[in-house]
Amino acid sequence: MQYSAGSIIAVVGVAHSETDAMRMYLQLRPDVIVLDWRLSVDEPARLIGLLTRLVPDALVVALVPAHDSEPARAAHALCADLVVTGVELPEVLADMAAGAKSIARSTKFSAAAA
Repeated sequence: MQYSAGSIIAVVGVAHSETDAMRMYLQLRPDVIVLDWRLSVDEPARLIGLLTRLVPDALVVALVPAHDSEPARAAHALCADLVVTGVELPEVLADMAAGAKSIARSTKFSAAAA
């Protein structure tokens, strides 16, 4: 999957439940995990909290409907490394693939604020 000049992103798995997402993350150990808030509409950030507690070095990108939404606030509260909207995701992933990942890991921020 190509997002920008020279940045290649490989999708190594797609999960349709929190259980599948956690299992796949632990098996595949991708550089980045993108968690869509719709994976668990009732508790949109539960998996973020679980991942950040069980795998503190996981680089978690929370995909939310809007920066001022409940899922975004929950993702921030549970320490997602990045909180982005669907419009921002391709550019954020391309930047990470280009080497900005270490910056994202050292500074928790919202892509809108970046």
